[in-house]
Amino acid sequence: MHYLKEQRPYLLRYLKDGRLELSNNRAEHSIKPFVIGRKNFLFANTPLGAQASAVIYSLIETAKETGLDSFHYLT
Repeated sequence: MHYLKEQRPYLLRYLKDGRLELSNNRAEHSIKPFVIGRKNFLFANTPLGAQASAVIYSLIETAKETGLDSFHYLT
C-alpha cells in the first residue's frame, strides 16, 4: 500500500493526460541496440570520450523517437 500511495500522483497524471504511455517499452526498445553494443564503449580512449558518445547516441535516439531527422536535429 505504501508503494501505491507514493505512486498515486504519477498514476493520476497518466489518467489525466491521454498522451502519456503507461509503460516505457518504446523507450527501452529504442535503447536496446545501445545496451547490446555497450561492450564497444569499453574501448573508448577516455571516460570523456565514452560519455560524449553516449550523449550523442542519446540525442540521435531521441530525435528518431520524436520523428525528427537526426542529422538536422544535431545541426
